[in-house]
Amino acid sequence: MLNIQPYFASFIGYAINPLHNKIEKKLIKKCFSIKDKTIKGGSNWVSKNTYNTLSTYNLSNDKDFLPVQNFIIKEVLNYCKQLKIDDSKLKTKPEYGWFNIYEKYNYQEYHCHGDSMISVVYFLKCNEKSAKIFFKSPVNECTKIHYNESEPLTFRYVNIVPKPGLLIIFDSSLQHSVEQHMDDEPRISLAYNF
Repeated sequence: MLNIQPYFASFIGYAINPLHNKIEKKLIKKCFSIKDKTIKGGSNWVSKNTYNTLSTYNLSNDKDFLPVQNFIIKEVLNYCKQLKIDDSKLKTKPEYGWFNIYEKYNYQEYHCHGDSMISVVYFLKCNEKSAKIFFKSPVNECTKIHYNESEPLTFRYVNIVPKPGLLIIFDSSLQHSVEQHMDDEPRISLAYNF
C-alpha cells in the first residue's frame, strides 16, 4: 500500500491587532511625516518608485511604533511556540523595522529576507482594493506536476488580501511580492525582521 507523507511545508501565521483602531491614525500620520523628511530606501530594488524606509529609518527605534511592535513580538513568540521553533536564538526585539507606502501603480518584486530568521508584515493602512501580498511555494517552480485539485500543500502561490491591523508572520526565506497597487488610496505596510 502506498503511503504519502507531506514534507517541507511553509507556515504563515495570521493575527489581528485588537488595538489597531487606537493607533492607526497616529501611525499613518507619522509615516507620512517621516516620508517628508527621510530619503527613500531600497536603492537596489527593481520597483524603484515604491517609497520605503529600508536602511534609512529604523522603526524599531521609534517609541511611537512601540505599541504595534509589542503586539508583533508577542505574536512572533506565539508563532515560535506553536511551531516548536527554538526561540533561544531569536532576539526578542526586531533587528530592523521599516515601512512601505504603495501609491497607485507601485509594486514590490519577489524577494526574501535572507539575513533573518522570521519576518513579519503588518498592514497599517489599506482597503479591500489594496494590492495583495503573494507568497511563492519553496517547491521548485520548474516542476511539471499539475494537480487536478489544488489544496494548501500543493499551492504554487498564495495571496493574502490586506486588512487594517492584520499581521502576517513567515520564515524569512519564503519568497514574497506585492502586486501592482491600483487604488488611488495609498497602502502602508510595516515590515520587521527577527
